[in-house]
Amino acid sequence: MPGITIKTSSQGCSTRARGYGAIKENSSTDSKKTEYVFAPVLYKHPDEDKFLIDGMPRWAEPLRDEKYKKESSMLAALKKYVNPYPQTEIEVDYEYIYEPKLLKIQEDFWKGDTLHILADTSYGVTYEDDVRLLSIQYKPLNPYAKPTLTFANFRKDIQDIRMEQEKRLKDQKRYMQKLRMMI
Repeated sequence: MPGITIKTSSQGCSTRARGYGAIKENSSTDSKKTEYVFAPVLYKHPDEDKFLIDGMPRWAEPLRDEKYKKESSMLAALKKYVNPYPQTEIEVDYEYIYEPKLLKIQEDFWKGDTLHILADTSYGVTYEDDVRLLSIQYKPLNPYAKPTLTFANFRKDIQDIRMEQEKRLKDQKRYMQKLRMMI
């Protein structure tokens, strides 16, 4: 559909993980004979059956952290660590349609607004999720251009933000060079 771009990434998705807590004080340094304060904890996400790939679960890298001395605290950390839901990012070219009947119920979009969506992943898994409006991009050089709305269901880390800014700057430079060539 023109004007809508949907990107999904299941790269960070997992349905199971093992957690290893603090090492016992008198334990050997050999990795095969290491003894922990508590036995390794296995966490299985409650929705794992919905996200199996070819009937197999997706394993996350084991969580190893010395600060966990209790099995319950490791289990709580694994619940935050395991995430089977794919990251979804949606870009929409917003087009305002003037309809007198909708004026009473229609509202503008603002940063932070949340929408409920249904999405199909590349593996054929359909899921429901809420996406949040992260950015509204206007094109100040073209007053007739539609603003672009970006929705996502995840938080971006600093490297992703920097890469996007660098890409946006390069695209802007190319656009300005094209304008200079036309003049």
